[in-house]
Order: sequence, then structure tokens, then C-alpha cells
Amino acid sequence: SERVAQNESQQCSQRRTLFFVMMMMMLWLIGRAVAFQPSAPPPKWEEVVRRFDAGQEVLRRNAGLPLLDQQGVLDKFEEEAQVPPELRRLRRGSFMNNAGGTGGKKTNGLTKSCLVNCDEARKDLVEYFFQNSPTARLELLPSTTKSIEATVAVLAREGRTRERPVKVLLPSDAHYAWRNVLRLYDRDDFLRVEHLEVGDLDHLRSTPTETTGTPRIREGDFVVAVYTFANTVTGRGTNGRWMDATLDYCRAKGASTHVFVDAALAGCVSPFRALEERDDAKERGIPGTGALLGLVTSGFKDFLQGGSLLFFDDEHLHCCKRNLAPGHDTLSQAVAGGSHPLISLAPCTSIPESPLLGYLLACAPQYADFRLDDFRRFKAQLKTTLRNHLLDANFQLNSFFPVLHLDLKDRTLAADLYDDLEPTYSLIAIDDEPTVLRIFPTPTNHDFIDAIDKALLRRRLRKPPSS
Repeated sequence: SERVAQNESQQCSQRRTLFFVMMMMMLWLIGRAVAFQPSAPPPKWEEVVRRFDAGQEVLRRNAGLPLLDQQGVLDKFEEEAQVPPELRRLRRGSFMNNAGGTGGKKTNGLTKSCLVNCDEARKDLVEYFFQNSPTARLELLPSTTKSIEATVAVLAREGRTRERPVKVLLPSDAHYAWRNVLRLYDRDDFLRVEHLEVGDLDHLRSTPTETTGTPRIREGDFVVAVYTFANTVTGRGTNGRWMDATLDYCRAKGASTHVFVDAALAGCVSPFRALEERDDAKERGIPGTGALLGLVTSGFKDFLQGGSLLFFDDEHLHCCKRNLAPGHDTLSQAVAGGSHPLISLAPCTSIPESPLLGYLLACAPQYADFRLDDFRRFKAQLKTTLRNHLLDANFQLNSFFPVLHLDLKDRTLAADLYDDLEPTYSLIAIDDEPTVLRIFPTPTNHDFIDAIDKALLRRRLRKPPSS
């Protein structure tokens, strides 16, 4: 009986061991099955963050589109320019509500806190960006197109006030927004548009016809010429010599000439300050500087944030010769019906008063120095890199701040580099100049120079040795 009991005890122990082993094997198999299952899709917010990070990286390394990596650029600016803490608080305020609009009781305090709104600050900004004139003013509009619409609306009203046409000279290199806006006034009796082809000056000695492109100017005409500081595609400005000759022609006919400067691509760098790095204008300057009617620049180009700076001098406009009530000279202080005609006639009802824009304007000279110094460093480093692969005679760098032209003198080389670099760096090739690559240097995309170095090295290694 003891032997039987001992055998039963051994069998029971063996069954328990076998059961334990089988359980462990089942758990192992379950674990393997779970491990090989496809992972569940991430929550929606994780996908949003992933896409945002990827977009920020594309923006940071961008070297072709006129857009800056907002926070990265401002971080470098504060470090290099040693921006005082008082002004850094303006930047932190940019994450608050970008409220704007009229001076209502509820939002008036918030509006005033969102921008440098005191008269002295505005006066300094007008003088720095535009010109020193007691009749010059600064207005903020949602976009450059809205600034153009407001300007054209005032010119149309000026024609009706004078009861004779106001003539806008629109060169062929002007931004398409000008054509789109002016097309709305095709049937206007007092606003005429003269479309001019930039180039040969012989057309000024021709009789005005539909084919010569010569402006039809009469004595006493009020003429406004649009000067493009930097074309959106090429970065080049309107030919200064041609513009001066055109204005001389109009004055010889007895017209009063005025110039409106479209400097949207300069962003929040004063175009007059940027002339130092403009090969096409640094010697001649901006045509018609003594008779500037207006200037528009875009905060969007710098901060990826809506906001257009519109500077305007109404000294010679009859439709603006009415006295405004004290304290009712800007939209942030008055409803549109009681403000300047530039605003009351504008096809918009709300103006973004961004504290981030206020931060930039408060240190505009320092920011211009920072951007221009960075532009020069980028150009010098790129030139050194190119000399490691090419002879000086085989390339040329031309400055059209904020755009840099790399002329490789070889269509095939330019096309190869474009194909190699464009997917990563959003380069732009200029159709009319097949040997030129357009580069947009920013404080955060200097690694583009290393990419060019590697691309030229790869091309040299692929090239078979010459006999």
C-alpha cells in the first residue's frame, strides 16, 4: 500500500509539472501572437503633432520660398542682438489673443496692449520705413492685397474729387495682385491704368498707341507709378533707369508724378536699409524718393503671420483734406466711418493688431541689421564652398535682398543641382534665366550650403575622368 501511495504521489507531481509547463507554453504563445499584431493607429493628436513637426522641418530647411521659420529666427535674433527683457515680453505676448478692430469699450484696452500704438512710436516707424513727413501715416491691414485694394480705392476717390482721371502706371513686373485689383475699376470714369512693358526706353519717344505702350499723359494729370522693390519670382526690382525716364517723360508733359513702392518681399526690413544688399538698386536708390505716395511691406514674409504695413502720404490728395476729430486718426481708435479715407474706403472691417508685429517694430533697426548680417554671412560661406568645386569664372552670386541669385553659367549644371536639392530645400528655378538658381537665405537654413557642397562633390565623383 505504501508503494501504491508513493506511485500516486509521483504521478500527481508529474501532472502538476506538466500542467505548469503547458501553461507557460500557452502564455509564451499568447505573448508572441500579441507581439506580431499590427500596432493600433496613434491617437489623432499624435498624428497632428507628427505632421506639424514634419512641416516645421520643411520650413526650417526651406531655401527657396520667401518664408521664415518664425520662432527659430526670433531665437537667433534675441541671442545675437541681445534684445532686452522688456522687448522680449512683447514676443511672449504674441501668444495672446491677436485682437484688433475698432475702439469698442470691451476690446479697447486689449487693442492698445497688442501694438505699439503711441504717436511717438508710430512717427519713428513712419520715418524709418518710409519718409519724414507730417502728413505720412502708418496703417495695418490684414494682407498686402488688402493694402493694395485700400490704396486703389483712395486713388479712385481722388479722381472723383478732382473730377479728372488719376492715372496708374503699372509696369509688367508688378505683382499680379495689382492687375486683379485694378481690373475691378475697368469701368471707372476717373481711374485709368496704363500697362507698361519694362525695358527699352524708345517707347517714350513714340506716339501713344495701343502697341507702343507709351503712357497717355496730359498736362495737370495726377500720375502714380508702381515700383516693385523685389519681384516675387526673380527677386529683381523694377529697372530704375527705365522708371526714372518714364517719370521724366510724364513730368515733361506737365503731369505731377508720384511713386508707390511695393516692398512686400522685404518683409519687416526697411527697403531703404536693404538697398545695401541690392545689386540692382544700391547705387541709384528707389526712383521717385522725393515724391513717395505710399509703401507697402508684408509682415507675413517674416513671421508667417497676417499683417501688412501700409505707409501713406496724403499731402497731395484732395480727398483727404478734411479735418478729423482729435484721436480719430487710426482704425484702432475709431470706427471706420470716422477714420481716414484710406481705412474708411478699404474693403475690410478688421485689422490684426499683432503683438508679435509690435515686437518686431519696436526693434526694427536691430532686426534689419541682424537679417542683413546673416545674409552677408550666408553669401560669403556659399562663395567659399563653390570655390572648392568651381572656378570663379564658372559662377556668380548676385544679391537682391532678401533673394540671392546663384548663376552657374551652365544650364546642365543648374538643372542637375535643382533636381538634386529642390525636393528637400524647395528651390526655385527662374524660367527666363535657366542657369540661375534663386536662393532665399534665412538664419535657420545655412545647412543648405553643406547640401550644395555634397551635391557638387557627388556630381564630380560621377563625372568620368577627362582624357
